[in-house]
Amino acid sequence: YRFRGAQVETFEDLCRRLGPNRRESLSHSFRTHAAGVAFLNHLFAPMMGKDYQAIQAHRQDCPVEPSVEILLAESADATAIDSTAQARAAQAGVLAQRIAEMVRRKEPRVWDAASSTWRPVEYRDIAVLFARMTISAEFERQLALQLVPYHVVGGTDFYKQQEIYDLLNALQVIDNPFDDVAFLGVLRSSLFGLDDHALMHLAETNGPPYLPNLWEQISAGQTPSETLSFAVRLLRKLHQAKDAIGTAEVLQQLIEQTGYEAALLCRFQGRRGVGNVRLLLQQARSAAAEGLSLAEFVRQIGRKTLAESRQEQAGTAGEAENFVQLMTIHKAKGLEFPVVFLPDLNYAPQGTAKGMLNRSDWGVTLKLDSPDEDEANSSSLAYRLAKRRERADEHAEDIRTFYVAATRHRDHLVFVAANWRDKQGRFRSSHSTLAEMDRHLGLREVLDQHSEQLLYDEGRYAAIVRKVRPTISPVRKQKPPPGQAMLAKAKNADELVEALGRSTTKKSDELSALGPLRPETGRVELAVTALNDFAYCPMLYRWQVELRVPRRFATTRHGQAPAADAPDAATLGTLYHRCMELLDFTNPQPAEVLICRAMDEMSVPVTADAKALTSEFRPMQERFCRHELAGQLAKARQCFRELNFAARIGPAVLHGQIDLLFQDAEGSWHIVDYKSDRLEVKDIASHAQRYELQMLVYAAAAARHLGTCCTDAMLYFLRPASTHCFPICNDTIRQVEQRIAGLANQLRNARRTGFQASRSHYCAQCPYDALCQSLILPSA
Repeated sequence: YRFRGAQVETFEDLCRRLGPNRRESLSHSFRTHAAGVAFLNHLFAPMMGKDYQAIQAHRQDCPVEPSVEILLAESADATAIDSTAQARAAQAGVLAQRIAEMVRRKEPRVWDAASSTWRPVEYRDIAVLFARMTISAEFERQLALQLVPYHVVGGTDFYKQQEIYDLLNALQVIDNPFDDVAFLGVLRSSLFGLDDHALMHLAETNGPPYLPNLWEQISAGQTPSETLSFAVRLLRKLHQAKDAIGTAEVLQQLIEQTGYEAALLCRFQGRRGVGNVRLLLQQARSAAAEGLSLAEFVRQIGRKTLAESRQEQAGTAGEAENFVQLMTIHKAKGLEFPVVFLPDLNYAPQGTAKGMLNRSDWGVTLKLDSPDEDEANSSSLAYRLAKRRERADEHAEDIRTFYVAATRHRDHLVFVAANWRDKQGRFRSSHSTLAEMDRHLGLREVLDQHSEQLLYDEGRYAAIVRKVRPTISPVRKQKPPPGQAMLAKAKNADELVEALGRSTTKKSDELSALGPLRPETGRVELAVTALNDFAYCPMLYRWQVELRVPRRFATTRHGQAPAADAPDAATLGTLYHRCMELLDFTNPQPAEVLICRAMDEMSVPVTADAKALTSEFRPMQERFCRHELAGQLAKARQCFRELNFAARIGPAVLHGQIDLLFQDAEGSWHIVDYKSDRLEVKDIASHAQRYELQMLVYAAAAARHLGTCCTDAMLYFLRPASTHCFPICNDTIRQVEQRIAGLANQLRNARRTGFQASRSHYCAQCPYDALCQSLILPSA
C-alpha cells in the first residue's frame, strides 16, 4: 500500500525491464468458485484497464443461486436520501437486516468441502470489510438491534464506549465530589443503576452539591435508598483514599465493589465492554508508574475523549465463537471468509492536499502561496502535473484496495451502498466506488428495468441488483403503551383527560380473574445437602436452610458447650475434608503438614490448638492409609477431587460437591464422600441411611458428567476407618430422579402450606428439637 511507503512504479519498472518471457502470472484462484471469479473479472477488467490480468478458478462447485448481491439501500421512511448521515444509516440498516435474514433463513451459501454440499450460513462465516473504521459505530448499532453477534477486529473508538464514559465520570466524582454532572452520570450508569425517576426524586429532595449533602444526611442518620447510600459511601471512601492508594487501585476497587464487570456481561457485546474496562485499568497502572495523580489521569483521558483519539478496543473473541467479524480492508489482507459484505461504497476518498509532492517522476514540487484562489494560476506547472499524476496513482490504489476486499470471499459476496442520487439521477458522488461500478456494470439501467439481475460472463451467471428499504427488526417491535395511543388520538388536552378517565372506569366483571398458581409452577434450586435434610425432616430443613437458625445453642442445651477457642463441629469437618483433599495417595504427607496448610487456607483462628488437631487427625490418616480404599486410589487411572456440579433433575436444580470421584485400575468409577462423624462401627449402617439420598444424587450427577454409570457410591467414615457402599445401576439413577422430583414438589407445597417435623428417635440428637417442641401446642 502506498500509505505504508510502497512504490508500485518500482515494481512495474522491474517487470518491464525483465520482459514478458521472464514473468510468471499468478492468475489461478484456489479460493473462489468459478461464478465468483467470473464476476471479479467482469468488474475489474474495465476498472483496471490494461494492467488487469484475468484470473481463473480452480473450484467448479458453483451455487445454484447467484453468489453476488449488490444492494442499494433506501431510507426507512421512503424519502429520498439527501445527506451522508442518512445514506450511512440506510446502509447500516440494510446490511444488518440482510445478515440476520441470511442466518435466520439458513440460506445454503457456504461450501462444505468435507461433505461436498452447500451448508447454511452461520454468523462466524461472515466478515464486514470497511475502507474506514470511523463509520463502524452506526453499523454496530444496527447489528445490535437485529441481535446479530459481532466482533470488531481492532475497533478504534475506545474512548467513545459507554463503559469508558461511566468510569471516567466515577473518577471525576472521586477526584472532585462537587462535580454534580459527573455524579448524576455515574448514578445513572451500570455502576449503580439508578433510573431517571430516582434521579428526579434526588433533584427534588436535595440541592447541589449532591454528593456532599447526601453524605451529611447519612452522617446524621437520615438514610436514603440502599443503592444510593451504597454509592455515596463508596465514592466518599475512595475519595478519601485516592492519594494513598493511587489511581489504578481506586479504579480496581470501584470495579470490584460495584460488580461492574458482571453488569457489563449481562449486556449485548458485554465481553468487549469488560475487555475495554481492563484496558483502561492497564492505562491507569501505566499512568501511576509515570507518577500521574488521579486528577491528571482524568484530564488526560478527558482530552483523548474530546479529541476522539484513535485507540483500539480490547480483543475478546476466540476463533471458534459464532460472531460476525468487522474489520478494515487493510486488516483483511491475506485472509479469506466464506461470506463478505462490502459497505460504504458511496464514499469518495479525498485527494491529496499536500503543499509539497515528492515523486520519482517529477521530483520535489511545491504549491506556491498566492492570493489567487485559482490553483491553475497559483501553482507551478510542475506541481499541477505532479498532482494530477498523484491523483491518478491514488485512484489506482483505491481500486487495488477495492480488489483486495472483493477477493476476500470464498462463496458469497454482498456489496452494500445507498441509493443516493443527484438531480440528474446519477449516484453521488462521481468519484465514489459505487459510481465507478455503475460506469462499468450499468447498475442504474438494471434498476430502471426492474429486472434485479445483472448478467455476466456471456450470460452464464447473474448477480442480484436490487433496492432494499431497512425495516425495524421484528424482535424489537413493541406494542405502544395505551397512554401513547390516547395521546395520538386526542385532539386536545380535554380529550386526553377524558380518555384517561374512561380507561380507569372499566367494570370489574370485564377483567379476567387470576387464579392461584399451580403447585408445580416454578423450579426448586438448592444444595444437595439441603434436599437431603428436607428428605430427612422438613423442619430440620426449615430451621437450618430457610431460617438459618444457628446450631450453636444445641450444645449449650445439653451442657456441652465447646471451649471458646475450639473450632465447632462443622469447622472441624471442613478442616479434615480439606486435609483429605490435600493428601497425596501415593506419597502421604505428615499429618501436621496437612493440618497447618488446611488451617492457613481456611483462616482458622490462631488460638486454635494445631497440635491437638494434629493429634486427632493423625490416627485417622494412618488408618486410612492402611485401608484398602487407599490402595485403590494409589493405583487409580483418574481421580477428581472436590468436583462441583449443578444438575437439573426434573423441577429441581441441585448444586453439590463430590469429595472424590475416581476410576479404578479395572476402569470402573466410584464415588467417595468423607464423613467425620463420631460413631461406633456398629452404628455405621443405620447412620449411613441418613446420607443415602445425598450419595444417590452424587451418582446421578456423576453419570451425566461421565456418560456412564458409577459402580457404587461410598461413605468413608474417618474416625472408625469404615465404609458403607450404596450399589449403583441405571435403575437406581432413574429411581432417584423420580424421588427428587417428588421431593421438589413436596418442598414447594411445604413453602405454601407449612413445614411438619418428622418425629423419630433421631430428634433427641437434633440441635433444633427444642424449637420444634416449643411449636407443639399442649393438648386440651
